Amino acid sequence: MVRQMNGRLASLPKDAASDATGCQEEAGRTLTRGAKASFAKFNDLKSSTFDAAKRDHGVPKAAARWSTCMEAAGFDYATPWDGAKKWGAEGEPAEREISTAVSDVKCKQKTGMVKIWFSTEKA
Repeated sequence: MVRQMNGRLASLPKDAASDATGCQEEAGRTLTRGAKASFAKFNDLKSSTFDAAKRDHGVPKAAARWSTCMEAAGFDYATPWDGAKKWGAEGEPAEREISTAVSDVKCKQKTGMVKIWFSTEKA
């Protein structure tokens, strides 16, 4: 989404792009005003909990069930993260990308992948 927004900014006339960039910067300042946390520490914590959750026994089991579900839908991904690496390029999504995303969501719902993942990461 950020790439698309930056692409749109680049296509605007100079004055309009400057106004849009200023608006984006102002929004960022407003949203972080009074924040007492270090964003670097937040990102480190987010990464460490993500990595720890991936190793927790419940998450790999849910990922295996998700993979089986995706295989039944005609897709070959060992983990949900493998699919994320393949898609997300610039431009409009291809039909295969959309059908992959639809199956991904259905399989995550069917296997409880997201619920298990977040409860593990939250703990």
